[in-house]
Amino acid sequence: MKTNRTHAGKALLALALCLCTLLLCACPASGGACTHSYEDGVCTLCGDILPCEHTYGTDGVCTKCGATQNCAHTYENGVCTKCGAADPDYEVIYGDGAAIENAGDALAADAPVFTPVTYDGDAATATPGAIFFRSFKADGKVYRLTGDKPAPINENDETYGGKNTVLLLDAGMKIDGGSNITLRDTVIVGDIAILASSGISFENVQIFGNVTVDAAAADVCFSSCRIEGGITNKGTNVALKDCYLKFTETGLADSGKGTVVIGSRFEGSGTAIKTAATGASYTYNTITVNAEGIGVAMEKGTTNSVAGMNIIRGTQTSATINEVYNTSFVRNSVISVTAANNHALYVIDNAMGGRLTATDNNYLLADGNAFPEDGKSHAAVQTGNTNTNGDTLMDVDARL
Repeated sequence: MKTNRTHAGKALLALALCLCTLLLCACPASGGACTHSYEDGVCTLCGDILPCEHTYGTDGVCTKCGATQNCAHTYENGVCTKCGAADPDYEVIYGDGAAIENAGDALAADAPVFTPVTYDGDAATATPGAIFFRSFKADGKVYRLTGDKPAPINENDETYGGKNTVLLLDAGMKIDGGSNITLRDTVIVGDIAILASSGISFENVQIFGNVTVDAAAADVCFSSCRIEGGITNKGTNVALKDCYLKFTETGLADSGKGTVVIGSRFEGSGTAIKTAATGASYTYNTITVNAEGIGVAMEKGTTNSVAGMNIIRGTQTSATINEVYNTSFVRNSVISVTAANNHALYVIDNAMGGRLTATDNNYLLADGNAFPEDGKSHAAVQTGNTNTNGDTLMDVDARL
């Protein structure tokens, strides 16, 4: 039994010496070569670090191993020319030199990181615009497009923008040839032109600039938008719903077809709504203009349109209606209204704080308008009208 235990002990000793020799041969400290087994870039046998061919992102961090790039940054226009890192102290400047935070209430003082994007290509091509606009689908960044070419959008079935995203467009934006395009939750500083496009939606977008809708555009909708500028519309089926327009000359200049403006607020000097549209509807809006301004100006070319249930304040001349056809001005709260040279005009059930002056109209219906009890400064005055009917415009039978 003793002899057997002795032989067993010698065998175990020999096996242990053999394993030790193998380990020592594989250990670099003993002069051996390690057959590395890496996990997360570190060898589990000897602690060696796996060499990395670094690929640094714009934040200076390697996308493969997480190493931080040691760069003596040289910033230009908010970005390092060596590694692409953003300059944390870069101040975004636009227009007259004011910081972007001062462009309007919608721009927060803690504007997010500025990411410069440059485009100097041909604005008529699709690809440069697609590249630029794909780049800002992420939320919360500020982008600037330099050069003298407008930023083009002409892709189909796309949604752009995100909360706290800001676009500084030196030459503005052009939407041309696309359909079913949505921009939402974005601040745009620059003019916008909508050309031969359809199904264009702006949702909760704040625009510091003028908007032009071309005659070739159709089905364009602005919903819950803030626009500090003016809109010129020649398109078909353009809608403003629950929007706010702050203007200096004209809020909406409309010569389109099927325009709908509902539940919106206009504030400024000049004329809030100037229309020569066909089949347009302007209802439930609140309009505040300066004393020399005009709330609604319905001009020659206005056909089969209605302005109703609006509140117009701040000006003595709430509305002017001239040379329109088959058009209604109904149930508005206004001061004074002038109407001249119209055919088939209906001025009905308005609450007037001033005067209705009607001149040279043919087929004028002016029923149910309410005036304060002051016959001198608040009254309906008619001159040269034919085929008239109304409470204060005489000759009821002439229309028959």
